[in-house]
Amino acid sequence: MEDLRASLDNLDSGCGYVHHDVTLKSSDLRFSEFGGHPICCEFPTCSSPLRVIRAAAPHYPVLRGFLWRLYAAYKKHKEIKAIDGMLSSGSVEELIKYLGLQEEKDLPKLFSEDGEEHAIVSEDHSSPGLGCIESHLRITHADLMAELQSKFQDDAEFPCCCCERLCRRAAVSCVDFSNVTKYQTAAWLALKAHILKNNGTEQLYICKYCQPFLNKNTMPARCVLNGLFTEPVPDELKSLDALNQQGSALMDVEQYKMLNVKDDPIQSKQRHLDVMCFPTLFPSGQFGEFHPRDKHVSASEYAKSRLLNKDPRFRKDPQYIFFLLWQQEMRQISAGIYNVLKSTGKGKMPVHEFLAGVSKSDESIEANLSTIFQSVRGTKQYWFHRSSELKCMLREYGSPTFFITFSCAEYDSEHISRYLRKVNDQPASYPVSKLCTEDPVSVSRKFSQNFHDLFYTIVLKGSVLGIVEHFYFKKEYQMRSAPHYHVLLWIQGAPVIGKSDPTEVLAWIQERITCKIPDATLNPELHALVTKYQMHKCTDYCKRRRKLKSGFITTCRFGFPRDCTDIAVLNPVEECLKSRKKIYCLPRSVQECRVNDYNPLILLLWKANMDIQFTAESSLTLAHYVTGYVTKAEKSNMQDVWQEVNANSSIYSKLWSFGIRSLRSRECGLYEASDLLLGDHLTEKSVTVKWIDVAMPHKRKRRLKSHTQLVEMEKNNPGSTDILEGSVVDIYYPTRPEELENVCLYDFVKWYAYSGTSDNGTRVYQKLQKPILPNHKLFDPSIENQREDYYYSLMLLFIPFRDESNLTAENELAEVAFNRFIVENADLSKHHEQLQALLKAQTAVKRINEARQEQEAPAPPAEEDAFFQGEAKAAMEDVFHLNEGKSGTETVEDRVAKLNADQLRVFNNVIDHLSHQKCHENGQCSCTKISPLCMFMSGVGGTGKSFLIHTIRAMVNDLWKDKPESV
Repeated sequence: MEDLRASLDNLDSGCGYVHHDVTLKSSDLRFSEFGGHPICCEFPTCSSPLRVIRAAAPHYPVLRGFLWRLYAAYKKHKEIKAIDGMLSSGSVEELIKYLGLQEEKDLPKLFSEDGEEHAIVSEDHSSPGLGCIESHLRITHADLMAELQSKFQDDAEFPCCCCERLCRRAAVSCVDFSNVTKYQTAAWLALKAHILKNNGTEQLYICKYCQPFLNKNTMPARCVLNGLFTEPVPDELKSLDALNQQGSALMDVEQYKMLNVKDDPIQSKQRHLDVMCFPTLFPSGQFGEFHPRDKHVSASEYAKSRLLNKDPRFRKDPQYIFFLLWQQEMRQISAGIYNVLKSTGKGKMPVHEFLAGVSKSDESIEANLSTIFQSVRGTKQYWFHRSSELKCMLREYGSPTFFITFSCAEYDSEHISRYLRKVNDQPASYPVSKLCTEDPVSVSRKFSQNFHDLFYTIVLKGSVLGIVEHFYFKKEYQMRSAPHYHVLLWIQGAPVIGKSDPTEVLAWIQERITCKIPDATLNPELHALVTKYQMHKCTDYCKRRRKLKSGFITTCRFGFPRDCTDIAVLNPVEECLKSRKKIYCLPRSVQECRVNDYNPLILLLWKANMDIQFTAESSLTLAHYVTGYVTKAEKSNMQDVWQEVNANSSIYSKLWSFGIRSLRSRECGLYEASDLLLGDHLTEKSVTVKWIDVAMPHKRKRRLKSHTQLVEMEKNNPGSTDILEGSVVDIYYPTRPEELENVCLYDFVKWYAYSGTSDNGTRVYQKLQKPILPNHKLFDPSIENQREDYYYSLMLLFIPFRDESNLTAENELAEVAFNRFIVENADLSKHHEQLQALLKAQTAVKRINEARQEQEAPAPPAEEDAFFQGEAKAAMEDVFHLNEGKSGTETVEDRVAKLNADQLRVFNNVIDHLSHQKCHENGQCSCTKISPLCMFMSGVGGTGKSFLIHTIRAMVNDLWKDKPESV
């Protein structure tokens, strides 16, 4: 310690001047903006090491962090020396003044009971936009940042020797077959023989799923020995895959011939369709989904085994990915149809009567078509159910505090590019854009892992935005299929607009959100991130035409450019939503009018575009609007499709045809397809939500028993009416144990779970440690035909009953009974108020949408092929921006050498025309007129369109280098 103190005393040795900007300011114990030894020192023989370090610090984050720690230690050292001197001399008054206390009795407050010193001033370095914020954040959150970086580095690159799936290092353990006593079960020995035969002696890993099975001498179903081998592809078959390869050498005519083979197609109901259609994936025609296996492998597990396999051929074949997705959705439609046919609201009927009527066409099914698609992830009906869950959270917890969006900069992400090169064994020179296009499964998988690591480590565990009480997030896909996440957070103790003091609200927001452009010298990395990712540029996607009295104007749907103001202000919620403005304005300059709001620490770690908005307001209008945005779904034309289905078909045939036609009109990109197949959660929430059917008894739907059970009942007791499964409302709650006599249905579902049966056959319930959130249909009492349903549903939830018919007296309206119960039931009254707040917000959102529709000009009529229109427009924008920026230091020859076969064909076409044009201008050709070249170039993101355009531009500059003004 003495050596350290001596070093700190001589911190600035080698310089004859005393630089006071590193001395402690007793009036401010925070890490203020100080630079230490100046770079330009006037002392003629200055040899201070600090001067050299400081000169290099702007270019190296590690040096900036080192300097910051050094200066912090220096300030604490000076503080200790000053306090020691005052204590030695007995200068209590000076000590009190130095520490900023009022009087001597405040001195004990500096120490806790165990003698540890308390902080006098909160050293909060997360305040955005102030000074050297980068160094503040790296010091304050050093442990969290180190933990997150460690998780980012843990890539799913370690193949399990049993299932051959790529896993993260934390999910596997090493296998050492030299340990003769550890791997002696028959299952281990069989796997060992296979590994030694095929893999040799490379480092082996076993995943935490497979290892317990093998230790118990059981072969897991996902093991390669269970008919999940990946065979090497013979050289003779590799050429068959030419159409799937980027930069295929096949010419257009050859591709056309291959794609237009005139022969009878393979029947889609073929059992082994996968091995017949993909010979390069299954060279011997074996090991497909329906290969004979000792242990059953579900279709979803089979798809995961193929796409997560260490052999990249499966996940790099887009046709195979969409084939697997189609098969999966066919199964989900079949299950959805089964659920539709199992749901009934007709009450009890004899089993033989029901079975006789199932095959008949029942038009009442039309009213509930949506249930077919509830299990098909990503459909409108799927998101309708998720929207209901989120509104349930709004009802219970109020308005969320933050709405955050995390985007994926896959082409710029060092983590994604590093991972892609590892799992695809590609050199550093291989273009990242091409890797992303070839391996979308790995891109989406790594993006999801990074988001979960950041969210659970920084946002939840680190509480950098505050203690998170509840959360909800959704994974979504942009038009070009790039994934991003929408997040809603409920923060403990957060202020609420309309309830809290406006000054308190604005101060709280500014502690966590900023729109400042950081200083490039003090915060070079953060400055680069803000200017690269946070600057909004309006495109046709966000531009909207608005109708004013004077005519039409074009505005941005996201409210850019933002209002410039010197102080933060709050705005009226509903008026802001109608005009597409934010409910608050942060201080910003003219240069910052297009900066997307961000949190400095999260942006520094995420290194991609993010948007964060404060949404806590008492009316729930903004929360309801955000809920609709977060859970928005694709457009649907189900009813039109239903009308096209043959009316003479059976109900099952009609439903099946309807499902197939609807899916064919649905758009889905490779990233989304990958996530759907891998079972990646499209939504996650902090609470389990359970549905309760609160409709009146004659409107309530019940699920039928399985067809097998019904057939068995028909044989044994055809007159039985017991054809329905048990339900919470009708069976389980009315027959609850006596000790739960006074528990209402809402609390019964919220706090109790079925745990088995007792010796006498009665059901036993166990109280939950973490409550479930009950959800139910929200009726609107202002609508005449829903009024009785609304009041009845509330009584059903909060008035304990054994016999449901006792909730209302004979001939008594539900509304009258409700008014009788609400006087003495606080829970009923509270829930009623929560529902009224939701309905009021719902009405406000309708007004907002109507106001927006009135302001916006009608959209232009849709063209026949919007996709090619969009591609053409994107290509024209690329051409428009040709002269923005420079091509870099590469020569034309270097660029041409990197073109693949498709790019080179287009390039040669263009250059032949330009060379002819050049000859024409110089009078070296005999033609009298040359027509301009019109060419349309299209391709998905990452195929190299921009690179090709820049290469053509470089060649144009080279051809006309003698006349640069004519280019």
